[in-house]
Amino acid sequence: MKQILLITLGLSSMLFADFTKTSNIVTDNSTTLQWQDDAIGSTMTWGNAITHCEDLSLDGH
Repeated sequence: MKQILLITLGLSSMLFADFTKTSNIVTDNSTTLQWQDDAIGSTMTWGNAITHCEDLSLDGH
């Protein structure tokens, strides 16, 4: 029963989600969390992923 309640709450919160997409950045307007919209398209080692993220520049960020 708890699982059904959690799934229902999770799905209902998705119905009211408010996102904004600007170029390559998606912003959750409720939490102001942001993430990259496009996928890298390849696999990386942990070290390469860290370097990629440190060097990443998206829309002036």
